[in-house]
Amino acid sequence: MKKFRKAFSLIELLIVVVILGVLASLVIPNLFKKGEKVKKELTCVKMNGLSDILKSFKSDNGLYPSTREGFSTLVSNTDEEKYKNYSEAGYLENLPTDAWGTDIVYIKADKSFTIMSYGADRQEGGDDFDKDFSSIECNKRK
Repeated sequence: MKKFRKAFSLIELLIVVVILGVLASLVIPNLFKKGEKVKKELTCVKMNGLSDILKSFKSDNGLYPSTREGFSTLVSNTDEEKYKNYSEAGYLENLPTDAWGTDIVYIKADKSFTIMSYGADRQEGGDDFDKDFSSIECNKRK
């Protein structure tokens, strides 16, 4: 009479677990990198939209908000004397955040502005996906 095996041996199960572990260690980091790249792209799209809104604000009011006023001025009129042609509907509903949930940074220069994100680490500086990036860099990649 032939003997049939009804289950896997412990060695066979351990080999399968090791193979799955190796595959996971190769796949998961690549998925993380793709996720971070998508977050950066989404933030770039949001920053481009904010750039258009700031240009509309300047068209209505003759100047960009100061760095100190920032995006708050786009949510509500912070100085009715200074911004007499402020849109009744406002420009933004909420202060903008990047794909990592951190406030997007606005810096006004003489007659222009820079919009920035601190990246995945949510703090100034960093490398790779933690690196800060601006709307200018986003537009260069197009």
